[in-house]
Formats: sequence, structure tokens, C-alpha cells
Amino acid sequence: MRKPHLTLLLTIILGSLASAAHAAPQVLGLIASATPVPLICRGETCSAELTTFCLQEWRPTPELGTTYTPYGGEGVTLVGRRANGSDATLDAEDLEFVTLGGFTSIYVELPRHILDEGGFESASLAVGPLVSLLPVPIPDDPDPQTELDIQIATGPLREVGAKILHEGDERIAAAGVINRVIMLLPDAKKDTLAAADGGWRRIAAELPQVQDDARVKELAQREYAACHAETGSAHMNHHYRLLRMGDCLSSRHDVLILPKAEQYWATVDVGS
Repeated sequence: MRKPHLTLLLTIILGSLASAAHAAPQVLGLIASATPVPLICRGETCSAELTTFCLQEWRPTPELGTTYTPYGGEGVTLVGRRANGSDATLDAEDLEFVTLGGFTSIYVELPRHILDEGGFESASLAVGPLVSLLPVPIPDDPDPQTELDIQIATGPLREVGAKILHEGDERIAAAGVINRVIMLLPDAKKDTLAAADGGWRRIAAELPQVQDDARVKELAQREYAACHAETGSAHMNHHYRLLRMGDCLSSRHDVLILPKAEQYWATVDVGS
């Protein structure tokens, strides 16, 4: 899986040096989830990747490590599950939303200790309709997001976006599956990617049900197989191959999203 938290420290340092010269980045639309998105817990963090799109084409694209907060719509719900199967709603304020560089995905992270302290074994996210993501304001920003900017982006523009980019669209749903697959890529099982199917059956068994499940997963599987073929020999260094696999899947995710994003930009006619 991608591990942006390993690069965030450097990004924050570099970003602090350049932030004064940068205008506020785009407000993003967060694609609603048809089913809860599980957080994958490894080490001290539990995380997921969610699909997003740009609501303001004329604004700068967010850089790697840009922090966002959910805004409007029906919100983001964080649910923890105990060993006995009981669920409880947790404070979503504990989630951190950080861009991966670009406007098509957001990395969501929760400290593992929050689950441990509450006696939870796992957690998942439910993203409601019409949720937007606002960039955290930068001090002395020369071109900040104004209240009017935010109202327009999260109101009429977000509503237009929801009609074009939504969880019921096959390509958008497949992109969401690919984001989940990225999070499930193995860290240490060196035999998994070397398998004939690149480990798809093992990963697919851990994917939750999605709308139009068979067609969506078939599309996601085709993209996975293409990336597996592109990653090179099974004898290649596993960690390098895993990195290439994650990068390829990220690119395939974006290819699924971009035509719909371009359709949205053409519809609202706000080209840069």
C-alpha cells in the first residue's frame, strides 16, 4: 500500500517554506460510499484511501501532504467494532485527511491507540452524500478560500458534481475498489505478488460488497491484472515491485476518475 505518512515530515518542512507564496488549493468533492470503507490497521495507524474530485478547476491542485477537513453534506461517520460484534460511533474529529498529491484521492488516518483504548478491534468509515473537503487555511495566505468561495463550491457546484461523479457509476465504483485494493497490498508476503493472479483472489476475498458487485470488481480486476503484468518479473525485488504496483494502481484509479471530472468541469464551464 502507499505510505504517505512516511513522507509527510519532509513535505511539511518543505511546505512551510513555500506556503506563503501559494494560494489556497482546491475544495474537493468526496465520493459517497455505497458501503462502509474499512480502515486497514498496520503498526500504529489505521488508514484508508477515498476517491475525490476537484470542485474548483481554477484553483491550485493540492500538493502531497495538504491537510483537509470534511464539510457539509451528510458527513463522515467513523464506526468501531468490538470483538463481540457490537458497533459504536466514534468521534470523526480524530481522523486526519491528507492529500496524496493531486485531487483524485485523499488519505485518511486514525491513530491505532484510539481503537485500542476503546476496546475496538476494527473500524470503518461511512461517507454520506454531498460531502466536501476544505483545505486547512494557511496563515498569511495571499489568496484564501473566502466564505463565498466555500458556499459556491460546497453548494451548487457540489450538487452538479454529485450528478456526474457518484458511487453508483461503474467507473467511479471501480476506482473506489482500486483504492481499497491499494490499502490491501501486502507489506511482507513475498509470494503474493509472484502468484499467477498477482494475489487478486486473496485481496478480492477481503473486499466488501459494492453496488453492481460483479461488473465493478471485474473492471477493477482488469486494472489490477494490467498493473501486475507491468510490474516486471516475479524475481524482481519484492519491495520495489510492490512500490511499482501501488503506483500503477494509483494511475489506473485516476484514469477511471478523470473523464468524469472533465465532464464536470465542462458542465460548470469554469475552466482555468
